[in-house]
Amino acid sequence: MEEEILMNKKRFLAFNSSNLKEALKSIGISVDINNGKVIIRGDAVNVMLAKEVITAFNRGFDEDASKLLLNEDYFLEIILLDSYTKNKKRMIKLKGRIIGRDGSIKAKIERTTNTKISVFGKTISIIGKYDEVDKAKRIINKILSGKSLSVAFGSINYG
Repeated sequence: MEEEILMNKKRFLAFNSSNLKEALKSIGISVDINNGKVIIRGDAVNVMLAKEVITAFNRGFDEDASKLLLNEDYFLEIILLDSYTKNKKRMIKLKGRIIGRDGSIKAKIERTTNTKISVFGKTISIIGKYDEVDKAKRIINKILSGKSLSVAFGSINYG
C-alpha cells in the first residue's frame, strides 16, 4: 500500500532532519520525500500507523510525542477550530484560551489527562490513550465553547 502526505513547509524541513524516518523503517515502512510530500509504502496496517505518526508531526508534535503513536494503545485526535468559528481573530482568542498564559492551561490539561497537546494552525491535536484523549477533548471542547476553566476541568470528574 502507498500513501502520500502533504507536509506543512516548516514541518517538512524538520521531518527531513528528524529520526522519524528511521522509526518508520523499523516497522517496515519505506519513506520517500519529494517536493513537500512524504510518500510511505508498506503493508496496509503499518502504512496507516505511519500516516498517523506523520500527521501528528505535521500538526506540531515533536518526534517523541509523534512516535507514541507507534504503540497501538495511543491515539491521535484532531479538533478543527473552524468548527467553532470562521473569524480569524476569534480563532486566535480560542487558541489563546487553550494555551493560557505561558502555556499554563495547555500544561494543566496535559498533566490532568496524561496527554500531549499541540495547538497548531487551525487545529488542536491530542495524543494519548483512548480514555485520556477523551477527557482532554471534553475539557478542550468546554473551553472552546466558552465555559469557565473550573467548569471545563470539573467535566472530567462528572462526565
